[in-house]
Amino acid sequence: MSFLRSPLLLSLFLALGCSSAAEDDAVTGEDQEVVPDSAKTPFDQAPVCAKIFERHKAIKDPDLKDGFIRWACGDVPGVTGIDRGQEYCEYQAVSGGKKVSAATELVAGKPLYCLFSSVYADVKGTEAATETYSKTLATALSTKENLDATCDYPLSVMHVGFNTRGAATDLVQQCAGTTSVVNELRQAACWQAGVANPQYASKLRTLCRGKNLADEARWKKAEALGAKVVVDAKDPNFETQHDIAGCISTLKYFPTTAWRNSDPTICARVTRATTECSCKYNAIPDAVEGFTFTGWTNSALPTGCRYAKVGGKDYQHLVICQASTAEVEDVALNPVYAGDLQEFCHQRFANDLVMRAPLRVLQKPSTCKTDSSFCSAYGGQGWK
Repeated sequence: MSFLRSPLLLSLFLALGCSSAAEDDAVTGEDQEVVPDSAKTPFDQAPVCAKIFERHKAIKDPDLKDGFIRWACGDVPGVTGIDRGQEYCEYQAVSGGKKVSAATELVAGKPLYCLFSSVYADVKGTEAATETYSKTLATALSTKENLDATCDYPLSVMHVGFNTRGAATDLVQQCAGTTSVVNELRQAACWQAGVANPQYASKLRTLCRGKNLADEARWKKAEALGAKVVVDAKDPNFETQHDIAGCISTLKYFPTTAWRNSDPTICARVTRATTECSCKYNAIPDAVEGFTFTGWTNSALPTGCRYAKVGGKDYQHLVICQASTAEVEDVALNPVYAGDLQEFCHQRFANDLVMRAPLRVLQKPSTCKTDSSFCSAYGGQGWK
C-alpha cells in the first residue's frame, strides 16, 4: 500500500478532531478498504465499470469538452456507518454546530443540516497548518449565513486517510503510468460478448475470467465465441468498450478501491488519455484545496443545498444542505433515519451531489495528441 493511502496518514489527520464525535469515527485505512469487496479479476470488474459509465453517459461529452470528470459524492451500496466518506467527499448530520447521529440529539430550535466537505485532509501539508486552516473554515461556517451556530472545527475538513491531495495525485500518476490495455480491452470485449450472447456467457466466463487474454491462442478462442475488440472509432461500442477497459486498469494499482465511484472513474479517463493521447500529468497543485462540488448535468447543486460562504464568496469545497421542517418531523419517526442521520444525508442529498475533478489542468502542456476523436474531445481547445 502506498504511504499516501496508509493508516499512518489517517492517524495524523484524525488528530485534528478534538471532539468525541470525530474520535468515535476514527478508522484505519485498511478498515475503510474492506467495505465492500472489490472485484477479484478484470472480467469481474467489467460490469462494475459498465454500470458507472451508464450513469455518466449524459455528462460524458460536456465533461470532455470542459476538461472535467464527475462522480457521485454518495457512497456505493455496502458502505455504511463509520465507513462513509469514500469518494473524496465526507458528510455529517449537523445541528447546533455539532455532529449529530440520531434524531434525539437534534438541538431544539436549530435546523438539521447535512454538511459536506471535500477539503483535503492534508490541505495545508502539515498537521499544525491544517488544524489552523480547519479552524478558519469552522469560524466561517459558524456565521449566520452558514450554520448560524459555533461549528466544531473537525467538521470542516476531511479525515479519512485516502481523502488527501497526496492520495489523489498518487491515483492520477499511477494510472497515467499505464502503457498497455490489451488484456483490459479483451476482458471488456469478452464480458460484453457474454452479455450479447447469453448462450456463450458461461463458456466466455470460464475462458476469460482470471486469465491473461494477451495470450493470442486463448484470445482466438474467445473471438470464436463472439468477443471482439472494437477498433473503429465510429462503431457505437467503441467508446463504451474503451472506457470499460480504462476503468478495469484501476485493479492494477488500487485493487481494494476499484469498487468506488471516484477511483475507477478518474483512472479510466487518465488511462485513456495516457494510452490513446500520450498525455502526461503534473501533481495536484497545493493551491487546489479539494475536488469541487457541482450537479450532474450543470453547476446547480441539489435542491436544498448551497455553498458555504467563506470570505463573503461561495466556497466550492463545503456544501450545506438543509432538511425541511417536514423532513425533520419524518426523520424522527423513520425506523432507519431516526438512529442514523448520516444515512438520511446519504439518501436525501449525497447521491445527487457531484464531485468534479479538473483533469485538463493537471495535464503537462503540449503532451496530448489530438489525432483521434476521443483525444480531440479530451484535449480541448488549445491542445496540439
